[in-house]
Amino acid sequence: MAELDDELRTKLEGAHARFAAMLPKVRAVTSALSARRWEDEVRALAAVVREVDQPDVELTRALARAEVEQWPRSEVTKVLYALRDARAALTGALRRRSNGTLTELLATLIGAPRAVARDARWAAAEEALSGADALVRALRELATVTERALAAPLSLADFSALEEKWSVTALQDAWQRVEAIDTTGGVARTLSSRRARPLAVGAAVSALLDAQFWRDALDGHLADVLRVRFAAVTITAAERLPVFRWALERAHDGAARLTPLSPRHALLMLANELSGQPESRPALHGGLAQVREWAQLADSHQDADWKALRAWLRSLKPVRALPAPSRGAELLSDLL
Repeated sequence: MAELDDELRTKLEGAHARFAAMLPKVRAVTSALSARRWEDEVRALAAVVREVDQPDVELTRALARAEVEQWPRSEVTKVLYALRDARAALTGALRRRSNGTLTELLATLIGAPRAVARDARWAAAEEALSGADALVRALRELATVTERALAAPLSLADFSALEEKWSVTALQDAWQRVEAIDTTGGVARTLSSRRARPLAVGAAVSALLDAQFWRDALDGHLADVLRVRFAAVTITAAERLPVFRWALERAHDGAARLTPLSPRHALLMLANELSGQPESRPALHGGLAQVREWAQLADSHQDADWKALRAWLRSLKPVRALPAPSRGAELLSDLL
């Protein structure tokens, strides 16, 4: 019998080992298709499903040869016929779920919105990003560029490069994919939490979390710097990048301005000039006259930041130097 097996293995030209390896995979996919929660089972075997769905020309050829040459029963033919029967069972199980191929069925399941169980959230996040290779590469690049830029004080050139990189929507697109896969929102909540990542977290999810970490680090750095450079006023998230860019420009150019000129921009530039800046910064073009002009324009829109800056200015003046009460509520231009 051993000699017969060796002879048949030789006739199969090495395909016997592949048939033996494929048999449990085919049975696993068949079992997944027959399971109660078959969608989850098939998704979990995505890589195996794609492998099993490839046409097995060698099997068809070996079966035909076995029939023509009337190969006797042996361990080799046992595997051959078992794989044939397993593939027939797989075809039957597939027909009960879909009229298409296994790969086509898998495409309808991968990334499909559903209620994701708590213990499946990390795997679902990786699934949501599967196939988006360009997106994952963009996330990795964002993390790398930002980490490198924050390792030293930001120059205008470094910041310009960061602005260009972060102008793409890779991070937002990735989060949209993650949010869309779970109708309960649990996947996005789990990834957004500060809990430690699982040791087996996938490469795509790692790229997303790394990019988010460095985006948060960048936002935190900008917020810290702006808080010092702009007394009393609050820089909104939408203003953070353009205002920081202007602050870098102003550090080297006394004529730099926030554009277009508006009461809000006037208030921000006024707060910046009054906050105390490095001595190496060039003098403001226009000097005190420019500061008074900004104050007058800012006085035309008296919002919460205007009131905060006015209160800060009042706190710096002795009581005797404040405007007389008979003049009504003081303006920024009165306090300069």
